[in-house]
Amino acid sequence: MCSTKGTSRILTLSDFHATKLNNDRNIYLYLPPEYDVYPDKRYPVLYMHDGQNIFDPSTSSTGTSWEIHKTADRLISEGKIRELIIVGIAFKERGKEFSHYSWNKKAVKWNEYARFEYTIDGKGELYEDFIINDLKPYIDKNFRTLPDKDNTGLMGSSAGGLVTFNIGIRHPDIFSKLGIMSPAFFGMDFDVLNRLDKKDLKMWFDTGEKEPCLMEDTKHVVDLLLSKGYTEGKDLIYYQVPDGFHSNKDWGERAAGPLIFFFGDIGEPVHAELTGRNQIGRNEDEVRVNSVISYKSGLVRSDLNGSYAVEDPEILDIKPDGVIKPKMEGITKVDYTFGNVRASKEYRVVENLSKNVKIEFEVKVPESTPEDAVIFADTYSPINLGMEKAARGIYKGTFYLPRGLNVNYRLKMVCRNQLSVEKDTDLHDIPFRQLEAVKDEEIQCIVNRWG
Repeated sequence: MCSTKGTSRILTLSDFHATKLNNDRNIYLYLPPEYDVYPDKRYPVLYMHDGQNIFDPSTSSTGTSWEIHKTADRLISEGKIRELIIVGIAFKERGKEFSHYSWNKKAVKWNEYARFEYTIDGKGELYEDFIINDLKPYIDKNFRTLPDKDNTGLMGSSAGGLVTFNIGIRHPDIFSKLGIMSPAFFGMDFDVLNRLDKKDLKMWFDTGEKEPCLMEDTKHVVDLLLSKGYTEGKDLIYYQVPDGFHSNKDWGERAAGPLIFFFGDIGEPVHAELTGRNQIGRNEDEVRVNSVISYKSGLVRSDLNGSYAVEDPEILDIKPDGVIKPKMEGITKVDYTFGNVRASKEYRVVENLSKNVKIEFEVKVPESTPEDAVIFADTYSPINLGMEKAARGIYKGTFYLPRGLNVNYRLKMVCRNQLSVEKDTDLHDIPFRQLEAVKDEEIQCIVNRWG
């Protein structure tokens, strides 16, 4: 482990003005441990969206934060990344600023399970102008940066991942490193991608396995970029995060990956694991293996072009992209190889499995719940499950969900345009409930209080 001199610190630039947006916001700066020790040293810079969410939970819009300064401090102290400056950009009109496109009732769907209309007046180009022409010149003038594109990155999550991608592909001369986490690509104009040529960029993509709607679009974008000539593991990495969810806490836990990819050396692979379902119906054709590789540096990623050997190829086949093709009932072992690391897993092919599983909810709500309330299970994705009132204080719902769907959810109530979330008896947040649609199931929930 390497030792560093000095201590990192976080500064706040209050009411920083955006010229074309004509609004003000706070800017939060992380200065690395040696910034005040070596006055002539200059540093690469990572610009991050949702700046109030990345350092301090007390400023966060959700009550939790990435605490990315702690991750950076740790990686620097371990000698895994260069020291860097992190600039957190607070949002104002988040959805509008993070969209380069204006949509009027754009139809969005995920398989046949989730549909919604997306309407937004995009101000992404104005937000882009603010970063490039207002903020970056100020940071480069007043802090010891390495201002060239090779030392400048951009990173964000959800809609922040979308705007990172759009700004980055439009300005590879300014930003060469793009961290795109859980991107909301349902707001993307995919025709732009089809016209896109390969740029001089390093891009990190990830989605959690509990973000199925986002995962599908992200995988589509990644596959398109690979077809344009990007090289997996060199200038593009994708990580499908086992059990990963859509939250500041999750993004903070996996932020070490893009920091190492952009500002360190990923090193040699040391471990591999095959994750995902190991029981497949003969009729299923969309089940994938997620081959996860861990490196000595701590970086973890998925392999999108794997090398698989099936012990009994009459039972199933696995394509390099991880898609399993079942052939007949039986059990067989699959061996995976990446360089000097290997992993094995046993897979079972069974008789036809239904595409969907039946999930029946019964929710008991507090007596204080208004009679005209709408109760639903919010999965933080478009698959939100609305309940019908069955009796006083009892709501029920029957849903046919895609087999293998794995989500976190909380029960919520809407009444008279006000949203309430289930709480414990002391009005504290409760842990997310878990739903994994692997078999028909009856789920009973009791809501103690609404808050």
